[in-house]
Amino acid sequence: MLQIRCTVFGLLFIGCTQAVFAQAYPNRPVRIFQANGASGPPDIVLRGAAQALSQALGQQFVVENRSGADGMIAFESCAKAKPDGYILCQGAVSHIVLNPLMRANMPYDIQRDFVPVVHLGTTYNAIAVNSAVPVNSLKELFALAKANPGKIAWGSDGMSGPAHLYMSWLRKAKGIDFLDVPYKNAQVAWQAMLAGDIQASITIPSLALPAVKVGRAKVLGINGDMRSSILPDVPLSGEADEDFAKILITIWFGIMAPAGTPKEIANRIHAEVTHGLLQNDAMREKFLGSQGVMVQPDAAASPEAFGDFIRREREKLAVLVKVTGVKIE
Repeated sequence: MLQIRCTVFGLLFIGCTQAVFAQAYPNRPVRIFQANGASGPPDIVLRGAAQALSQALGQQFVVENRSGADGMIAFESCAKAKPDGYILCQGAVSHIVLNPLMRANMPYDIQRDFVPVVHLGTTYNAIAVNSAVPVNSLKELFALAKANPGKIAWGSDGMSGPAHLYMSWLRKAKGIDFLDVPYKNAQVAWQAMLAGDIQASITIPSLALPAVKVGRAKVLGINGDMRSSILPDVPLSGEADEDFAKILITIWFGIMAPAGTPKEIANRIHAEVTHGLLQNDAMREKFLGSQGVMVQPDAAASPEAFGDFIRREREKLAVLVKVTGVKIE
């Protein structure tokens, strides 16, 4: 009986200790390692989340850009951090799902070493060409590439990025061979396309709009399941080629924490981001709407819902990776 009482007391003590710890959190600044480049939509959305957290919890949430190595620099640092809620990380679909599916060796295991915290939003890929390219639709672009195999240059942001997968799929499924030109990240590839160094690139609608307005680029298709509110006249890629719609890769991002981070901490971060950013009209418009980023309620409902979303994405994209045969050694 004494042993049972001690065990019960021990469990109660642990529960009370975790609750007190959660209530006291945070008592010093929190760092969020950002796997994407600075100033892009993922960075802007994350800074909105950091602002909401800082205002709600009375401590600074500091964003540290640690891009490079397809996001592995930021995530490896996060995986090795003490799981106390003071180190978090933010990444996108390529870092959280595509990297583990395509790489044989990684310095961490996404499923083992991290816990999902909050889904920050989703946007779509806009497939575009330099305004000098003589095409005005995806069908025309694909026809041009098929007639000139290996000569129409499409900029990509590494082997784990959507552009490389699109080109691999088109080569395998359609016999359409683009010249894959890799760049450090999607923003650099986009600028190269605008400069005329390459013919095609992808970006998100909010970043494409300024170039479209001044006639430097033509957006030919949106790779999504609904038209973009920013570029409403641009057809979905599936409208040009129904098979292409089957390889839908949405661009989403979210905050993760090292495995072992107390559930109370993850829940609190989720609650404050949801209240202060995702459900706050002014903040949502400033940090998400301005970037063409949409809240996805089924993924953002809770940390567990974000985890379920990641599992569904992993299952869906595993099929695409298998079809393309893309592997990174």
